[in-house]
Amino acid sequence: MKKPMTVRLHEINLSKLSIIATHRGMTRQDLVEKILIDASNEMAEGLTDNTVSYVPSHVIELIKTQSAQLTAGTEVSLKKIVGEVQWTELPDATRRVFGKQFRDMVADGEFPCLKVGRKKSNNEQQYDVVQQ
Repeated sequence: MKKPMTVRLHEINLSKLSIIATHRGMTRQDLVEKILIDASNEMAEGLTDNTVSYVPSHVIELIKTQSAQLTAGTEVSLKKIVGEVQWTELPDATRRVFGKQFRDMVADGEFPCLKVGRKKSNNEQQYDVVQQ
């Protein structure tokens, strides 16, 4: 079942999409859907399990590596685990969605050295580092 979605694009980009769609013999809507499906499939490549993530697999691997090196008994945020530079390179919407997904991943035991901890007053989720 298809659901409606609104996308706001600059007029120039909209014109480019119209030209590309015409050259391919399809509607602009079908072209955008194809682009999104292709991008989604590309992002899902390389995942070793059925988890669909909003971040590249190299960031997931970075989190696994970094979290394994943390000192038991400490408290850490996802942002600190990923690192300030990598974190700011992710789009804002991706960070928000992934933050929620990561909390679920930790709760499901995908990162055995982490346990869901408290939330700070700024709503930033904290994780407790546990002994492995």
